[in-house]
Order: sequence, then structure tokens, then C-alpha cells
Amino acid sequence: MARLPKIADLDANANGWGFFLCSRKDLRSSRSGGEYLDLILQDASGEVRAKVFQDVEALKKEFDAGEFVKAQGRANLFQGRIELILDKVRRCKKLSATGD
Repeated sequence: MARLPKIADLDANANGWGFFLCSRKDLRSSRSGGEYLDLILQDASGEVRAKVFQDVEALKKEFDAGEFVKAQGRANLFQGRIELILDKVRRCKKLSATGD
């Protein structure tokens, strides 16, 4: 799968993966009664809203706001704005200075 462009360059046809700072993470209720994650992801070029509808129960504990994540998904045009619909998202692992 291809890498997503920088957030400033996203368009509705983009899909792939990328590394981002998760600056906000909220658990929300959908109209159908289920839950989803509503995220704000950032890179050096800007920020974008992202939503996770699958595996919410497991992913809500996978990472927190303020952490870097690797996200995979597709762009979507919603109410005139680009957002990301994520299939996968995980915390980026920290490396120690000793390489452990």
C-alpha cells in the first residue's frame, strides 16, 4: 500500500498509510448506537480529522492523544472537508538510546 501524502496535500482519492501525531482522541456514539473514535491527526503540514469505525473496543486502548501513530486508511470528503477513515491505527514504538 502506498504512503499517504502530507496532510496539506490530501485529496478525496488518497489512500495508504502515514505517521502522525494524534493531538486529540475522543470516543463518540454513532447514530446507529455503536461507538467510533474521532481523532485529530497532525503532521508538519497541518491537521486532519480521522475516524475509526472498526475494532473500536481494542483500539481505544492502543494509543492516547499526544502519541505518534501509524495510520492506514482512505480520504473521504465529508461536509466539504477532507477526513480520513482509518482501517488500522497503532502507537509507534519508542526506541531507547541503547537500541533495546
